[in-house]
Amino acid sequence: MNTSWYMHASDVRPLYAHGEHVHDFDEMVGFLGSDPENPYDLGGEIEIGIGGELHRLTKSSIIFMPAGVKHLPLSIIELHRPILHFSVSMNPFYYAKRAAEGEETKASGATE
Repeated sequence: MNTSWYMHASDVRPLYAHGEHVHDFDEMVGFLGSDPENPYDLGGEIEIGIGGELHRLTKSSIIFMPAGVKHLPLSIIELHRPILHFSVSMNPFYYAKRAAEGEETKASGATE
């Protein structure tokens, strides 16, 4: 599981230089708002590419990405309060392949 807090809206769009990629394993990607009085409010606006289409999120969301679904770019459009971002891969090792070339772009140790 990978996690990060988005504390400030970045001028960098998209956030990740490696762009659209794909996995041969399932992944869950989450964006959770930090308002304890309204946990469904994301506290900002996130734009994420899924299957070649851009989607805008304004509510806390968990997205299931089946193996083989292209995803990213990811951009923070607005940020009013911190947003927790996480991804959980359904594989003991995390790696991604660039959607265009099919080459591996990222690898890390076991996530167990």
